Formats: sequence, structure tokens, C-alpha cells
Amino acid sequence: MASKKHRKNRKIIPYRRPRNDIGKLIFGVIFLYLLINIFIYMGHEKIQFYEVSEGGIVNDRPYTGLILREEQVYNADNSGYINYYLREGKRASVGSRVYSLDETGRLDSLLKEHGVENQTL
Repeated sequence: MASKKHRKNRKIIPYRRPRNDIGKLIFGVIFLYLLINIFIYMGHEKIQFYEVSEGGIVNDRPYTGLILREEQVYNADNSGYINYYLREGKRASVGSRVYSLDETGRLDSLLKEHGVENQTL
């Protein structure tokens, strides 16, 4: 029994491993960040996106009408072959090139050599 008393009298403190709370702290910060973003997302009005493509309407209805517009005809100073760069019915922006005038015919022959003559506008 003396040996048991002897053990109690010794001041032995068990070794504790240091707490590793860094992982818990990082997890808590990320979890809090996610919660805040979810609440912000739920609170805001949602933005809806629509893709609009050019084309016909499914329910086409024919109408008869009269369109009046002012047009001006410009005459070129020179004569030659004309090459259009826009299809008919398409819109052109301000300052964009719509056509070119080839006085010598070299551009027309170059286009024919490269197989572009079959394309129609």
C-alpha cells in the first residue's frame, strides 16, 4: 500500500496534445461565407436571361400595307464593277463599307479565280 500512496503523492501531470483548432476555424469561416451568400441570393430579385434570335414568327399572319420612306440615289463618279459586302435586307452600321467599285476589273477576276463567283447576295 505504501507504493499506492507514493504514486498519488507524485505530481505527475498527463501530457495533453495541443488543440488543433485551425481546421475548425477555416471550416467555420467557409461555412459562414456560404450561409451569407445563400441569404443574399435568396433576398435579391433574380435576373432572367433570354436569347433572342432572328427568324420568323411561328404564327405568321399576312398583312397588306404601304410603307413610305425617303431614299436618295447617288451616282458614282467612275464606272466599273460593283462588289456588295452586305446581303439585301441586312442593316449596315454608320461608317461601314457596303460596296466597292472596281474600275479595272482586277478584283472581279481575283474573286472568280478563288471560287467566290457562285455566292449570291
